[in-house]
Amino acid sequence: MKQVPINLIIFLTALTLAGLICTQLLWIRKALILGQEQYDHRANMALTDVLDELQRRNQLGFKALGESGKELDMPVSILDAIDTVFLKTMLIKYVDYHKLDKAFQYQILRTEDDSVILTSSGSFDFKNVEAHKVCLSCLWEKGTYHLAVYFPGKTAFVFFELSLWLFLSMLFILIIIIIFAWIIRTIVRQKKLSEIKNDFVNNMTHEFKTPISTISLATEVLMNAEPATSLDRMKKYANIIYDENQRLRVQVERVLQMAQLEKGEYQLNKGKLDVHEILKNTVDSLFLDHAGKNVQVEFQFDALNSEIIADKLHVGNIFSNLIDNAVKYSVNEPHIQCKTRNSEHGVVIAFIDNGIGMNFETQKHICDRCYRLPTGNINNVKGFGLGLYYVKTMVEAHGGTVTVKSEINAGSRFEVYFPFE
Repeated sequence: MKQVPINLIIFLTALTLAGLICTQLLWIRKALILGQEQYDHRANMALTDVLDELQRRNQLGFKALGESGKELDMPVSILDAIDTVFLKTMLIKYVDYHKLDKAFQYQILRTEDDSVILTSSGSFDFKNVEAHKVCLSCLWEKGTYHLAVYFPGKTAFVFFELSLWLFLSMLFILIIIIIFAWIIRTIVRQKKLSEIKNDFVNNMTHEFKTPISTISLATEVLMNAEPATSLDRMKKYANIIYDENQRLRVQVERVLQMAQLEKGEYQLNKGKLDVHEILKNTVDSLFLDHAGKNVQVEFQFDALNSEIIADKLHVGNIFSNLIDNAVKYSVNEPHIQCKTRNSEHGVVIAFIDNGIGMNFETQKHICDRCYRLPTGNINNVKGFGLGLYYVKTMVEAHGGTVTVKSEINAGSRFEVYFPFE
């Protein structure tokens, strides 16, 4: 799949997801508004029922008591016409009946100036809050009064009523976002793996093609050789075939070794070994492979205790891969520093080179399987991109860690930590 269609699919999918989320959020907002409107409607019905109860009580012959305690034929104020205890009882009754918030406050106010005639505990400013009101003119005609009821927790109450629905909506939105992110991550990762696979196949083909061509050419020369051909010449071409065959064998073993690492089908033959000794032996053998380069290696052994319990073969391969990479990715004459020091529980080996370096993004993937460093103007760097993956896997198998610090055109520093035990 090409880059443009993948990006287009991701864009359209993201746009669709964003549209669904916005639509769902819009419906949630509408649901909250509708919930508040329904709450207001229930509150108004509750006040209407309270007013009907007050009016019915007066029609049954209620007579208010004046300040003297004598029974009056007619009430002298709105408070004489309303039994405040009965009012509170009815408010509690119908607030509960209509499933409203029981933590409410109420006031009786004069309509013309909003002056407070009666207030419950926890008074409120009627002008600054959204209160529900009902006119009391049917109870007192000498002045216009109204009953105002305020629900401080109305918004929270509506949220609580819709909490299950809101929770499920947000949960499903979150699940969709997580699944979308996972799908996009998988697509990008698979695309990257496909590119790495293609690069690996191309590199492997190149690595195998060269020795095969050399063997083919040497074999053809031997097959067409005259009977009088000297023995030295025959041995020369035979050695070429042998060397190239060994090269092929090493490459095949390296690929098979990576397959074993992937499956975890490897065993460590641990024993006591000296890190300093293995470093020196590794450098000596690599000098033979890079005889055409003027490689300078500087040792700085500061580790007082350089003995660890590890697999000698794999530790040697780890050092060999790191030093070989330092040589291959150097533009000028390679200069490599091998330093050791002790940590609290092990040995740290640092490999510092003067190579081309790498940026931060490359450092994050440098130990990934089949990942190869972009070499810029270095065109002769060969390999499958398996060396540092092998290093990381085997160091971690020994209970150690690998860290890298690097800058473009400023070289790299690889540090390998091995625990004593």
